[in-house]
Amino acid sequence: MDAPEIVARIARYVETPAAFVAFLKAMPPTSLGAPLQSARHLACMLPASDLWPHLALGRSSVLQKHVEAVNSFMGWHGNLSVDENSQALLNQLPPLLQPLQQVLSRAHLHLTLRRVTGAQVHFLAMHHGDRIRSLSISVLEPGNGIRLRASMARIGQALGLCPHLSTFHLYVDHPSWDGTDLQPIFDRLKDSDVTDWRLYATGYRGELVTDKCSAALVEWLYHAPVVAFAWVDPEPYETKPTPALHHLVRALTTSTSIRVVDLSLSKALLTTWATTRTRVLPRSLKKLVLEYPHAPETYLTSLGQRIALSHVSSVDLTWNPCLCIDALAPYLPRMHTLSTLNLSHCYLMIEGGKRLAQLLPQLGALTTLVLTANDLFDEGVKAVMQSVPACPKLAKLRLDRNHLTDGSFAAVVLACRACPDLRNVDLSENLFKSTTIRRLHRKPDVISMKCAIWCPLRQDMAPSDRKDVHGVAAV
Repeated sequence: MDAPEIVARIARYVETPAAFVAFLKAMPPTSLGAPLQSARHLACMLPASDLWPHLALGRSSVLQKHVEAVNSFMGWHGNLSVDENSQALLNQLPPLLQPLQQVLSRAHLHLTLRRVTGAQVHFLAMHHGDRIRSLSISVLEPGNGIRLRASMARIGQALGLCPHLSTFHLYVDHPSWDGTDLQPIFDRLKDSDVTDWRLYATGYRGELVTDKCSAALVEWLYHAPVVAFAWVDPEPYETKPTPALHHLVRALTTSTSIRVVDLSLSKALLTTWATTRTRVLPRSLKKLVLEYPHAPETYLTSLGQRIALSHVSSVDLTWNPCLCIDALAPYLPRMHTLSTLNLSHCYLMIEGGKRLAQLLPQLGALTTLVLTANDLFDEGVKAVMQSVPACPKLAKLRLDRNHLTDGSFAAVVLACRACPDLRNVDLSENLFKSTTIRRLHRKPDVISMKCAIWCPLRQDMAPSDRKDVHGVAAV
């Protein structure tokens, strides 16, 4: 196996867009085959997210100027991202893109469609269903609930026309519909190859998790190798568990393949999840997303006991109030595999920051800490920064939107210098003076060459000073 082929195989396992582009630029051009050389060329013209993991068809104005590079890259990669503005190009390419007709007609499609109707989704599935691999749709159906019910039935039929569909995300926000309207989709789901499912539903009447719905989802969870399950349901205010909820939660907790569970805002499901008799979470589970404002104490205690015995490596507690974080704090150090902790919008404030500082030295495996929008102010951040060096593996730290001023900047710099693996610090949308930001962008020795600080330049700076359009200073 020659070097270009080895590099091409490695490239397929690079997950994030930024990492893929960095990988291409780090490799010597002679070790890259023609497809990756084309990708390296396109990376200079397109944002990383429009190149990897799926080439964005919506960038047709750029693609038509580099047809040869696109043809070479897509012949190797073969994954195309399509949104609602570019879906028409699937049926008719402009003249300058006609040379790509053959390679694009074979590409796997990853559709992200906002504000579409069931008829539009059904039309795409009829003509391109065998090529669709992922489908994320936000349903827009004007009129009454009868129209939406018919639209859900059409989407259910569309699922049956996509035999290779593995990812299906559905967003339904309508002022008047019934929870049972989704039943045609649940019935199709159990017979599909979907392994990544996400539902965001709001505005409905009645129950969403009915006995029939639960039976269909349970059958799907037991027979399909489901890896991701997300159920975001902010509507019900009742938290009383039902038999249907118990059956669904039992199927989730006994899954042998599931890796990601997101039950944000779904009060009934969250309560059932935490209080079910099965205390041990699936060994395969790696990420938990549990947004639950005003959670009751019984839920927090039960949840803490469960996650303490799990193998979860990522916990997202966004929007959980500070009191909830305090209740869960004693259980977090017992999670020896915890590498990512997201506490965005938890309003820790200064006192919460001080309590977090006492917790951090006990999280030895932590690599990512997200503290976005917590109103820590300078005093709270100084307390956190004193404990950050106690996390030897920390690689990413987000402190954006915390009302930080120059008074805490020195503490951040010292903490960054003390963390050998820290590579990314987000200080955006804070209150640093323009002179501080100028110094940050112009002096690459501010953080002793150890990390990159992301901090957009202030609007009050002269245009000649705003040289970095992405707001990234690699230092």
